[in-house]
Amino acid sequence: MRLPASDADFQACRPAITGFLSETVGSPGSAIHDPFTECIVLATISGRALSHRHQSLVERLYMTNPHDFWYRHNWIHDTLTQYLGTLAFNHPSPSTSTDPMLLFTCMMAQTTVLYLYKLMECVKPESGQDDAVVAKYMQASSAAAQEVVNLTDTLSRISMLKVSKLPPHTMRTQLTASACRSTH
Repeated sequence: MRLPASDADFQACRPAITGFLSETVGSPGSAIHDPFTECIVLATISGRALSHRHQSLVERLYMTNPHDFWYRHNWIHDTLTQYLGTLAFNHPSPSTSTDPMLLFTCMMAQTTVLYLYKLMECVKPESGQDDAVVAKYMQASSAAAQEVVNLTDTLSRISMLKVSKLPPHTMRTQLTASACRSTH
């Protein structure tokens, strides 16, 4: 499946040949993308993390070798880490950006880092690497949690402007009035 054309090409009705999703996920950092395309790529990586969890549950039922788990887990984590680096290089900081798609994409990426850490807790690392593996993922998840807090703060500052053109106090009054009506 090919990635969508850039927003500029789409708006100008210019045909564009884009890369394939599988190639882009397999080699993060290869090209600069629109925030929408970045979102598609990161949604794919997040989807692989979800599939990884389901596959891990099945493997645990059949008591297979945890080597396969760690191979997939490290691949997803490394791919995600590389893509986060590429995202940071190609786009302004999400905390200063007003692009809601970029903000959503960054939140999805950080949430996937947290998800991988939580998933890692379910499987004991292979012998001899316990402390190093746990420390690596714990550090990554702590940084991801802090970044989610920062992104949430940014979201709270821009969302009112993106949601409604009404002044904030009018919007709050309308929300309060509709909440009161729904409780009576």
